[in-house]
Amino acid sequence: MAADTVNIAIDSLLAAGVKYVFGVPGAKIDSIFNGLLDHKEIKVVVCRHEQNAAFIAGAVGKITGRPGVCIATSGPGTSNLVTGLVTATDEGAPMVAIVGSVQRSHMLKKTHQSLRGIELLTPVTKKAAGATVENQVAEVILDAFRVATAYPQGAAAVCLPIDIMLTGVSRSTIPAFPASAFVPPNYGQSAERTIDEAITRIQAAKAPILFLGMRAAEPGVVEAVHRFLRAHPVPVVETFQAAGAISKDLFHLFYGRVGLFRNQPGDKLLALSDLVITIGFDQAEYDADLWNAAKRVDIIHLDFMAADWGYFYAPKLEIIGSPAQNLDILKSKLTGVAKLQETDQAKAILAELHAWKTSPHASVSPVGLVHPLYFIQLLQEMMPESTTVTVDVGNFLGIQCPTDVGSSTPLGNWSIIMPADTML
Repeated sequence: MAADTVNIAIDSLLAAGVKYVFGVPGAKIDSIFNGLLDHKEIKVVVCRHEQNAAFIAGAVGKITGRPGVCIATSGPGTSNLVTGLVTATDEGAPMVAIVGSVQRSHMLKKTHQSLRGIELLTPVTKKAAGATVENQVAEVILDAFRVATAYPQGAAAVCLPIDIMLTGVSRSTIPAFPASAFVPPNYGQSAERTIDEAITRIQAAKAPILFLGMRAAEPGVVEAVHRFLRAHPVPVVETFQAAGAISKDLFHLFYGRVGLFRNQPGDKLLALSDLVITIGFDQAEYDADLWNAAKRVDIIHLDFMAADWGYFYAPKLEIIGSPAQNLDILKSKLTGVAKLQETDQAKAILAELHAWKTSPHASVSPVGLVHPLYFIQLLQEMMPESTTVTVDVGNFLGIQCPTDVGSSTPLGNWSIIMPADTML
C-alpha cells in the first residue's frame, strides 16, 4: 500500500530512535518541518543558523553513539552545513543531514537555490546521496544512518527534491524500514592466533603502555580498558579526544594527554616504551611521524577497523573487531606484564605531570589577576563529578568520564564548542 513520502521519512527517523531534529526552515524542506510539528516523540529544535544545527547534531551523535539529525533547505541552507559535517566526519561523530533541493526538472538549470547539494556535501561526509524517485526515500534514509554508524563513524547526507516530498501528493510503495534495520552490526573478537601473538608480544615487552584514541572513549571500550588495567596495571596516555577514559581509581596510571606538538610528559613516556598498544587511535589525532619519529617502538593496533598504515605507523599486529571483547580476552589470558610505572624514569615523568598542583600559583589565592593554575585547581575542587566541561584541549583538567568533556581536536574547530554544549 502506498504511503505519503513525508510520513515515510518521519517514520524512518522514528525507527532510527531519533528524539531531536535540529534545523532552520526553508521552502524545499518545509514538508518535513511541518510533518514534525507537534510530533509526540520527535522534537524539532529551530536553530539560528544551519551550522549550529549541524554542530548540535554532531554533539548528539558523539554523546549517544547514535546519529544526531539536522535538516536544512537547498542552496545556502545546505552550504551552511559544511563545517559541521566535516567536523563530525573528521572526529568520528555519527550524524545524518537531510537537505532539500529544487524539483528534479530544475536540477540542471540556474534557478533559485539550485545548488548541487550532493556534489557539495560528498567531500565532507562519508556519503552523500539523493532520492530521485519516491520509492527511494525509505532506502536512502536507512542507508545514511547505516553509513553514519559504521566505523569510522561520521556524517552522511540525504538530498530530497521538493517534488517527491509533497504532502498528500508524493507517495511511495516502499515503507519505512523497521527499527532493527537501523541497529549497527555487532563486532566480535579477533582471530585466536592474533590474540595469541599479541599475548606473546605483550609479555615479552619490557615497557608496554596503552595509548588511547578517540574510539577508546566509547562507554563499552572504556569499561574494558578499566578492567584490563585493574588486572594488568600499565601506564596510559590519551589523545585529547579520549579525555576521560581513565577513572579516578586508575588515575595513578595516567600520564597525561598527547597531541600536536610532542611537548608533554606523556610524550616522554612514549619515548621510554618498547611496545605501544593503541586502542581506537586515529592518526588525525596525533601524527605518528611526531611520536614515533625514530621508528623504534613496536605497535599493536587494537580497533574496530584496520590501521591506517604508513611509514611511521606500521603495526606489528592488528587486533580488529570489538575492542572491548578483545581487551577482555587479553586480560584473561595474560599472565604477566612489565610495569614501566615502577621505574624511576616513569615516576619522574608522573611527578612532572602533577608538579603544577604544588606550584604556589595553584594554591595561593591571588590578589588581582587570577592565575590559570589556581583557577583550574579551584574548579577541580568545586565541580561535582556530574559536571560537563567543554574545552579546547584541557590537559591540566583531570577528567574521569569521557562523556563529561567535549572538545575538537582532529579538525581543531573551536566554534563547535558552544553549540555542542547545548546538548551536553
